[in-house]
Amino acid sequence: MSMTMAPVFTTATSSSADDNQNLDCIDFESKLVYHLLDKGWTPLNTTELKELKECNLGVIQKCRFLAPAEGFTFGLRFSVKDLKYEEYYYFKVTAVNNKGPGPPLESIDRVKLLAELSAPVGPMKISNITESSVDIEWEAPKHDGGSSIKEYLIEYRLANTSVWEKAGNVDGNTYRFSVKNLKYGEYYFFKVTAVNNKGPGPPLESKDPVKLLAELSAPVGPMKISNITESSVDIEWEAPKHDGGSSIKEYLIEYRLANTSVWEKAGNIDGNTYRFSVKDLKYGEYYYFKVTAVNNKGPGPPLESIDRVKLLAELSAPVGPMKISNITESSVDIEWEAPKHDGGSSIKEYLIEYRLANTSVWEKAGNVDGNTYRFSVKDLKYGEYYYFKVTAVNNNGPGPPLESIDRVKLLVLRTSHVESKAEKNARKSTILDFAFTI
Repeated sequence: MSMTMAPVFTTATSSSADDNQNLDCIDFESKLVYHLLDKGWTPLNTTELKELKECNLGVIQKCRFLAPAEGFTFGLRFSVKDLKYEEYYYFKVTAVNNKGPGPPLESIDRVKLLAELSAPVGPMKISNITESSVDIEWEAPKHDGGSSIKEYLIEYRLANTSVWEKAGNVDGNTYRFSVKNLKYGEYYFFKVTAVNNKGPGPPLESKDPVKLLAELSAPVGPMKISNITESSVDIEWEAPKHDGGSSIKEYLIEYRLANTSVWEKAGNIDGNTYRFSVKDLKYGEYYYFKVTAVNNKGPGPPLESIDRVKLLAELSAPVGPMKISNITESSVDIEWEAPKHDGGSSIKEYLIEYRLANTSVWEKAGNVDGNTYRFSVKDLKYGEYYYFKVTAVNNNGPGPPLESIDRVKLLVLRTSHVESKAEKNARKSTILDFAFTI
């Protein structure tokens, strides 16, 4: 017969069912279950037995409980420490009572000492913050738990909530992810968890909240190149689209020779200026230029010139002063000399223009080829005052003009004179008088 009561214990074994004696409790784990003595006792599972002082059940008149030996662990679990990493081990457990050890229980399979899957290595790197997305980066876990990593799970949460949302996942060889569809101006935390064949490991979390603001972007291009001389270049750009949540303090301007990768500092200017003259360059060399915006957080990405720039003087104006000749009732001849600098491209033509002195509107008179330096401006109005302008044009476009300094009035110049009868007689009389004197 048997009956169940609580609590229960195990005792040292008795060889006879007729024994009626006090027995010492050796261990205890579960609720007390009473059997006839010859059927033995079941394991114990409670520390409540410490509170029991005696029991009087059936043939057993009294049980005296003993405290567990020092180092005894309740339950059926023990942590074996100070083993060697990556070694294979077997384990054995032997029960010991007052009469000595019993037969052991041995592990069937060998066990290799491997660390459990650890968290991805941090700190997490945050970059490319925009109005709605963030790029995050991490490194592989130090320990893969004895199983290759299948994937990484990426999650995010708003800073004012504890609820994590899944952003996506990437394969086990990828350590970067762009979290998208976030809310502008909100603060976020991010979390990355490695997953192997045994399941997920502990996560890596971002430490500080990240506010969704676009990072400082590059100055807006393309970069404008102008005023190329033998030793200088003017460059222009526009302000970045995003200032990264901090006003731009300055722009850093750099240059490099086309045949090298080394950038040299040309100078810097305040954050409200978008033009800079790069000086002290070498005539005839090819250059690239770079502009970087800087705010309180540091420099942003640069804007670079697309094409290399050769240091040659830009196309200059035709050499003056302009020569004016052959003025008639309706035309004027003008002359000039070739520009001092052709801008690295031969001059294709000259454009000639004119305007009335009482207006600012220029009219096209015509054009001549690049080797001609004289032009007759026709169809002008008699008695009017005019100004004239000549512009050289090469493959890069027109250069600065040469303008006439003084206004020119359209009047007939007297080039011959017909003598009257009185003038002719007076001249003859003068000749006769001269002859008589001789």
